[in-house]
Order: sequence, then C-alpha cells, then structure tokens
Amino acid sequence: MKKEKMLDIMGLVEVKEKSYTAEEVSPDLAYVFKDINDFKSYFITNGLPKENIGLVTSALVTILNDGTVVAYKTLCDYIISSTKELETIKKKNKIKMLTK
Repeated sequence: MKKEKMLDIMGLVEVKEKSYTAEEVSPDLAYVFKDINDFKSYFITNGLPKENIGLVTSALVTILNDGTVVAYKTLCDYIISSTKELETIKKKNKIKMLTK
C-alpha cells in the first residue's frame, strides 16, 4: 500500500519536518521514516538511550511493504519526553536503575 493511501485511511497527516517537541500536538499527526533504522535513529538523535530503543515500537502505526515506517508523532514525542524526565530524576537523585 502506498504511504499516501495509508495516511488517508488512518486519518493521519504527515509532518514533513521531524522535530521533537514537548508540547502537546494533534493526535492525527504522523512521521514517515524511510526505514526502521531511520525511525530508530530519530529517537537516538533526540536523546533516547540505545538500551531503551525497544520502547519505540509503541509509536509504530505500520511498516509498509517498501520498508517505510509510519509512526504517531504524539507517541514519538511522549517516549522521548518520558525518557528525558526519567534521566533528569535519576541524575537529581543519583539513582541507579537496575538492569538485566
């Protein structure tokens, strides 16, 4: 299925310029990434630690046949915000999180 058709069916509007914001945005906004690596890179570039990269799958809407990834902007931003808040709290309280 083509990207445009998928966005139309889902009632989503593509955000051409990907930029993280902590502000609340409309839930019908979506990012379109060229592939899963581009998708993951967006999060890492915006401060998500590599060990938390598994969290990003919750923002996925779909992966198209050509590998294009469609993701909710609101969830992408929320994942980044939550991670940044947790990192701030950890630094403030000098808490070490338990890892496997």
